[in-house]
Amino acid sequence: MSSFQRDINRFGDPPIVEEANEALNDSDLVTTSATTASKISNPSSVKTLLEGEKVDETTISSSTRYGGREQATKSVEELQKETKENDRRKRLFPKLIQEQPTSHIPNVDTATPLDWKTVKTVRNDRFIEQKKLPSIIGDEKKIPQQHPEARRRLQMLGLLPTDEDKNSAQNEHRPLTTQELEEQSDLVSVMMKKTMGNITVEDPEAQAHKYMIKHEIYELFKTITTKMILHQPPDPAKFMLEDLETLCDDYQHNGLLTAIPSDMKRKRDELNESSQEDVDANTNDINISRFRRRFRNVLIVTLVSVGTIYGYRLYRSRQWYNEMHDSDVTIGQKPRVVVLGTGWGAVPLLRHIDTSKYEVVVVSPRNYFLMTPLLPSVSVGTVEPRTVIEPIRSLLGPRIKFVESECINVDPQQKIITCSNDGSKENQETKPIATTSIFGREKLPSSPSIESEYEGGSSSRKIRDGARIRPKFDMKYDYLIVAVGSENNTFGIPGVEKHAHFLKEILDARRIRSAISDAFESAMIPSQTDEDKRRLLHFVIVGGGPTGVEFAAELADYIREDLKYYFPGLIKNYVKITIIEALDHVLSMMDKKISDYTEKHFHRENIEVMINTFVKGIKQKEVIVQVKDSKELQSIPCSIVVWATGIKARPLTNKLREIIGTDKQSNRMGLLTDKYLRVKGVNDGSIYAIGDCATIEQPKVLDRIQLLFEEIDTHKRGSLNLDEFKLFIENKVNEYPQLEIFQKDIEKAFYEADQTKSGSLTLQALRSIMEKADKKLRSLPATAQVATQEGRYVSDLLNYMARSTTSASFKPFSYTHFGSLAYVGGDAAVIDFSGSKPLLDIFSLKPISGRGSYYLWKSFYFTEQFTTRTKFLLAFDWVRARLFGRDISRY
Repeated sequence: MSSFQRDINRFGDPPIVEEANEALNDSDLVTTSATTASKISNPSSVKTLLEGEKVDETTISSSTRYGGREQATKSVEELQKETKENDRRKRLFPKLIQEQPTSHIPNVDTATPLDWKTVKTVRNDRFIEQKKLPSIIGDEKKIPQQHPEARRRLQMLGLLPTDEDKNSAQNEHRPLTTQELEEQSDLVSVMMKKTMGNITVEDPEAQAHKYMIKHEIYELFKTITTKMILHQPPDPAKFMLEDLETLCDDYQHNGLLTAIPSDMKRKRDELNESSQEDVDANTNDINISRFRRRFRNVLIVTLVSVGTIYGYRLYRSRQWYNEMHDSDVTIGQKPRVVVLGTGWGAVPLLRHIDTSKYEVVVVSPRNYFLMTPLLPSVSVGTVEPRTVIEPIRSLLGPRIKFVESECINVDPQQKIITCSNDGSKENQETKPIATTSIFGREKLPSSPSIESEYEGGSSSRKIRDGARIRPKFDMKYDYLIVAVGSENNTFGIPGVEKHAHFLKEILDARRIRSAISDAFESAMIPSQTDEDKRRLLHFVIVGGGPTGVEFAAELADYIREDLKYYFPGLIKNYVKITIIEALDHVLSMMDKKISDYTEKHFHRENIEVMINTFVKGIKQKEVIVQVKDSKELQSIPCSIVVWATGIKARPLTNKLREIIGTDKQSNRMGLLTDKYLRVKGVNDGSIYAIGDCATIEQPKVLDRIQLLFEEIDTHKRGSLNLDEFKLFIENKVNEYPQLEIFQKDIEKAFYEADQTKSGSLTLQALRSIMEKADKKLRSLPATAQVATQEGRYVSDLLNYMARSTTSASFKPFSYTHFGSLAYVGGDAAVIDFSGSKPLLDIFSLKPISGRGSYYLWKSFYFTEQFTTRTKFLLAFDWVRARLFGRDISRY
């Protein structure tokens, strides 16, 4: 069988081919089809096509599309289905169909292009959206209520008009003129004829392919016309070209078409360029719309935030004014509580005392609260000074009055305190200064009567102005809280006051920071010898407690992490850090494992620890020491000595002890108080002492052992059985805290004391076991943890007394230890839970060290900050020091 006969059997009867060939030769028919296709660009003709014209079934059935009569039948069924759908759409949305021709059938040159290669998907989307539209089509008011993305989708599918189309419908989407219709018809006709002219088939057996190609092109125009009538594309020319180009590409690939018409390519390129420009324009419009929407949201949030902050500040300022006014009005109407100091004991008390019950006045020589545990970090620039201080006025609020002065005398009988102008000095008389006359003008003499001291060769000088002139004044009180703290104890060692740096105030930390910078800058002088450089860069810390250990660790970090980049030669050959400790190990108040770990860690950090060594004197360029069990004195050349050991009572504390009487106040370390923190020797109990300036008197059991034994021995047998011993421990543990050592296992303690195995304890046996308890008595450490708990306790006690006339039923003060911690450098810290009874009982915690302890150390001091401002500044300083390094300038 020949190939021609196979083609005949495949494509149908020859009459169909001949009919197609004759139809293609008919130029009028081609022109008519092209004209029909272009009619949809005329809005006035679309309605007529939709309502009046029907698809010619016989014409459509003549298309075989390479599939014979069966494929043609499928095409007819699809077209009939589309026609029915269009009729249904016309019935459901008559109003929308009338509006669409004007707003959605634009001119070829101005219409927004649509990707008709996905026309099937778009048509399905249109059908789905049409199912949703009846609920809003009936009421135009509901259309703007739709989500913007939903409206945009409907507009893209041609089911809703756009705002731009509505506004420009009369100008841009006008009906096509007769000339424009003729131009489009001519364009389609020319492209079709040129396409036919390019069909060249040389194989005589493939003549049927030529006829079928022509027949396909002819039916393509008819199909395109029908599709354009049903779907109403906004760009009919582009729609027609793309379908035609797809068919031509297939034929050219099979060798049946020599080339795609150049006019078709040129027109296609022009349309694609126009489409791309329109797409870019639409994309730009969408981006601009998104930017405007986001900018609007950001603007709204910003305005709301600024308004909220501004409103809150107005509210706070108004509330501050009202509270201050109420406080001024009630002066003298409530009991006055005077608090001396702004440290760790005073601030917790002031923050929790009920100001509606008391008139509270604070007297202190400094108007800020100082975070003393972070002073080692301030001395090397890890933390800035402003981070560790908090203004006392803003911290306490307007209901508490503050007076910056220093109390120098207390009269417990009259309940009056006396405050001086500048603290320690009385009113000073200024002697007149003699003047001389030069050229008729008076000139001040150049005598030492006026100080003019310059620091570090800078132009800044120390002067005396008239800003700090404050006369003495007296103030009455109803309750006096002494929280003045303590000062450094020099133990009478010569040279400490003059040549050593303390680390207890913010000015001390700033002086140390400046001195470290001076030492390195001095060592860089070219004329310095190696011996001078070693002395200048040798730093000595006296004291192996938490303060000395943390300063040594911070200094080592400062040198290793920052100064090594600026002074590499000095760091490698001359720098040395030494800790001098009188005991046999550092951190003696902590567990022995902690001390051992710290000493090993310091050895790795090149920090020398001299234990069992006593300081005998300090000079400007050296420290004189003596090793235990040795009479030989050693000289240690150095430039900076930091004194971080020992405390003693302040002058006010000693003066108050003398006023009350040293027979009642026998402790030279501070004021003795009872279990309610009331100063002993003050009959009316109006004076309280908290913090480092106070020591709680802990009575010994042996002093009253006879009376206690008779009190417990109710049967007068001269001995105590186990039940009576238990009752004794439980009833007296609050009065004698040292009895807590027996609470955990009372029976074991009883049987250990009962050496005769008689089942009872005599007075002598009870005395022996109580002697062990009295030996466990220890004064509370001078730490911020103790002062904080004491301050909170006194505030609760005063608040309770404001509601009740007596404090007899109030529970005595009991200190709860939560552990000790210290930073040892190199991102490592140590934490000791020894003595923290609740934590040990619950978690069985052991001493820990290392990097994990370092993060706990940081988190602890972060949470200890009183305000959000200082917490933020502390976190910022830590991050700044880690990212950018510490500031090495001297100021």
